[in-house]
Amino acid sequence: MRIIPLLLFITLVSSFKVKAQTFSLPGDGRWYKVGTAAGTHGYLEYVYQHLTSNNGSLSSGELTFINYKDLLIQHHQTMGYQAWNQPQFAIINFSSSTELWVKAAPGVINGNFTIRYRQGATLSLGDVSDDNLYDNGGRVTIYEKLNDNANIFYHDLIVPVGNLSVGTTSSNGYKLNVNGTIHSKEVKVDVNFPAPDYVFDSNYSLMPLSELEQYIQANRHLPDVPPGNLMVKDGIGLSELNMKLLKKIEELTLYIINQEKKVVDDKEKIHSLEESVKHINRIISRTKHE
Repeated sequence: MRIIPLLLFITLVSSFKVKAQTFSLPGDGRWYKVGTAAGTHGYLEYVYQHLTSNNGSLSSGELTFINYKDLLIQHHQTMGYQAWNQPQFAIINFSSSTELWVKAAPGVINGNFTIRYRQGATLSLGDVSDDNLYDNGGRVTIYEKLNDNANIFYHDLIVPVGNLSVGTTSSNGYKLNVNGTIHSKEVKVDVNFPAPDYVFDSNYSLMPLSELEQYIQANRHLPDVPPGNLMVKDGIGLSELNMKLLKKIEELTLYIINQEKKVVDDKEKIHSLEESVKHINRIISRTKHE
């Protein structure tokens, strides 16, 4: 009979949100300890605002950390005046515990850093400050200062179901639809089309250059390559386009090899003709002197 009241008590306690707690965060270039997770996960929801003249900023977010990992899972929402006066976060991992620290942008006036909700973390609320986190004996991870006017995520962002649209309100059925330019150091594309190494098979029929010229004159594009107007209209998959271009490069290589063979053969014939001419000239020269 005691189980029901106990379960009710646990439910009420687990759903209870602590009263918001605030401390003043100065822009003096020092780090201020927010809280500690020891033996369990720490989860915090925060709001930070300072009203520096003409350069005020506001940020809010969620922070998750644990005692034995050197990472801070973060989601922030920020607003500002492009002055980059947002806060910066760091953690110090001591293996048995992890401390969460925050630093305001140097030079801003004192702002309010408010913990709206916490779970599993002991709050310090700025009662300890430090100008160098590396002299505390733990493993330090310092994250970059937050950008203005952004949704910011740290660590894996996973969308198991649905699509993602950037710069547009519709995904158009694509897993990722970007209305704009994508800048990347590298792009890896799975190949869903057979690689055209069959071009080098001995039984591959290479179109004669005369026929290729006629095709180009009639169609204004290469065989097996979509015309430009269709690519502009419908786009083209990178995997498909790269395989088609690779095929053309391999065919071009065969054309060059064949032309090289023809050039060598022609040189040999010309050399033979030149020797024949020399021989005939010698015969003619002897005949004249007889």
